[in-house]
Amino acid sequence: MRIRTDIAHDARVWNYWLGGKDDYPVDRAAGDRAMESWNKNTTPPITARSRAEFASFLDGLEVLEPGIVSCASWRFAAVTEVAQFGAVARKP
Repeated sequence: MRIRTDIAHDARVWNYWLGGKDDYPVDRAAGDRAMESWNKNTTPPITARSRAEFASFLDGLEVLEPGIVSCASWRFAAVTEVAQFGAVARKP
């Protein structure tokens, strides 16, 4: 099976948005266009951040279990992850 690196693929675009490394320039360009279109046509706008960028908001805090996870993980019945991070932290 040949992987097409000249055509964007949904899974690789999600990977890019989630801060992964398994994507190609065409996927990043498609993701950027989608985010731009979203922000032009809806409110509130979305700011895409990697897990590391999200973690920087918690610097100096003690991150509690389960750590930085998909927001869907905070619901017991969640079956699908979403591309939004959530965490609970406290001052040490």
